[in-house]
Amino acid sequence: DDYKQDTMDSIIRYLSENPGCNRRITVTYFVPVAKKGGGRYQTVDGVFKYIDISDMSLCLKDGTRINKNDIYDLKYSD
Repeated sequence: DDYKQDTMDSIIRYLSENPGCNRRITVTYFVPVAKKGGGRYQTVDGVFKYIDISDMSLCLKDGTRINKNDIYDLKYSD
């Protein structure tokens, strides 16, 4: 829905403008399964590090990288 997408876009914009802000985020994203042609949704909690503009990946401090196009839901804590 448009409201959800606008909210996620606002969060991503905030994060991209504040690299290293140490925000704790929760991301639900799609993980494709190559052999079956489908996939599953996975949720991770972590600390935001930066957005890699070369492939539009959200990078967490633990090394997790999530492509922006695979994100289903995104929230952050104050």
